[in-house]
Amino acid sequence: MRSRAQLTKLSESGDGADDINVFIHGYKAVDSKEHFEVIKDCILDAMPGETNYLYYWKSGTWTPTRAVLFYRLTRKMTKLRRLNPVAVAAELAAIAAFEVAQFKYKEYKTKRQGRKFIDHISRVPGARARRINLIGHSLGARVIYHALTQREWVDYRINDCVFLGGAADVEGEWDACVENMEGNIYNGYSKSDWVLPLTPDLRDRVGRKQMEVIKRSGKTRVFNKRLHGVGHTDYWPCLMDILPRVWKNEKK
Repeated sequence: MRSRAQLTKLSESGDGADDINVFIHGYKAVDSKEHFEVIKDCILDAMPGETNYLYYWKSGTWTPTRAVLFYRLTRKMTKLRRLNPVAVAAELAAIAAFEVAQFKYKEYKTKRQGRKFIDHISRVPGARARRINLIGHSLGARVIYHALTQREWVDYRINDCVFLGGAADVEGEWDACVENMEGNIYNGYSKSDWVLPLTPDLRDRVGRKQMEVIKRSGKTRVFNKRLHGVGHTDYWPCLMDILPRVWKNEKK
């Protein structure tokens, strides 16, 4: 895969004057060309005939995890000649700790990705004239949060932001995000998401809990949609079904 962050056009609408939809993936979601193509197909199935982009960033790969698992189990087998249940459990716990550390590191990197995000948007043809919708899954929601709180978007028309299983914190500067937008925030969350609670902190994530409803001039700017039975890894393969349930995309 690419060695640096990149905004890739997936499709263009017929008239080239409608909204620009920018999808942002989460942790280890695009660690190969095959995964990129899978997510691309999910997006095009969900948003046919529209201008769609995918923001790729280095959110991690599964290769280090597989390598660590292989090394530790091989080393343990060499010592013990065979693996017993206690040894396997210990090794799985070590791998889980390694994964948590990797996630926390990539979570930290979302701040930098958010700060630089506007530079990528600035290279999109017509970006200053067309409305821009941002759709983020998992850590992608966190990239959006940092993009809207760290930079001024006065030269752009940020319309709606959609969070799907977002790993952004419930407690945050969401008022500042709304001030940088013309549209609304739509938060899709699920109590069946058992990945987000694995992070070693006590912070509530928007992918598991409702966001505070914000109003401006009597209008609601934050909407929450509970998705029953949806797990953290269900959002991309079920995007065509989930996205319209969360996002009330009104063409203007």
